[in-house]
Amino acid sequence: MSGTSETVTLGGGCFWCIEAVYERVRGVVAVESGYSNGRVARPTYEQVCSGETGCVEVVRVRFDPAQITLREVLEIFFVVHDPTTLNRQGNDVGTQYRSGIYVHTPEQERVAREVVAELNARLGGRVVTEIEPERDYSRAEDYHQHYFANHPGQGYCAFVVAPKVEKFRKTFAQRVREALAERVVGGHAMRDDGQVADEQVAADETDHGWPWLRISMRAACPAGAAAQSASVTSGAARACIACSVLVLLT
Repeated sequence: MSGTSETVTLGGGCFWCIEAVYERVRGVVAVESGYSNGRVARPTYEQVCSGETGCVEVVRVRFDPAQITLREVLEIFFVVHDPTTLNRQGNDVGTQYRSGIYVHTPEQERVAREVVAELNARLGGRVVTEIEPERDYSRAEDYHQHYFANHPGQGYCAFVVAPKVEKFRKTFAQRVREALAERVVGGHAMRDDGQVADEQVAADETDHGWPWLRISMRAACPAGAAAQSASVTSGAARACIACSVLVLLT
C-alpha cells in the first residue's frame, strides 16, 4: 500500500452484493456497509427497508489509488449492478436500492460525472445513477458486515450475490485479489498458498463451499436431496429448495 487511501461511497442495490464484490478487488483496503443520503440520522435496517427514510443502502469503499484508480473502481461498479433501473435491482425494489455514487471530493465528482457520461453515451441516456456528496452516513448493523463471507450458503447469497461476484471475477480477472479467501479441502480450511489455515472444520462447512473457488470435495444437501463428488471451478451452483443451502454440483 502506498500510504495514502481514498474513499468513495456506492449504492447499487442490496449492500451485501456490492460489499462482496469489493472485498475481492485488488487495491481495495477496506469495505463497510452502511446507510446514507436520507432524511433520518442513524436509521435501523428495518427503518431503511420501510422506504420511509430516503436512505440508500451503501458501501464505503476505501482504496489505494496507487493500485487502483477511482475510474477503475467505478468501472467495476457499473458491471456488477444495473444503472438503468430506477430504485430497483432485480427483485429488490425501493428507493433504498437506487443507484448512486456519493462522492467525498470535487475531483471524485468530476471523475464520476465523466464515467457516467461515457456510459450514458453507450446506453442511450438510460443511466439513472445519481451523483451527490455523501451525507449523513452511518455504519450498518454488525451482522450486515461481511455478510456474504459469513453466509455463502444463504439463499439470497447463493442466487443473487454469488452471480455478481462471479461476473466480477470473469470480467476483471486481473483485478481479483490474490489469496482472497480460504477454501475447504479434505475437511480443512486451506489458504490459497496451499497451507492449512485451521483445524478440522465442521461437516456442514465441508459440504457447502464457494462456487468461485476451485474445490474438490463432496457436495451434499443437509436434506439429502443431492450428493456427489464435485470438482468446481466456477458457476456450477444449484440450491436445494428444501433447505435453501447452496449445493455444488458438476
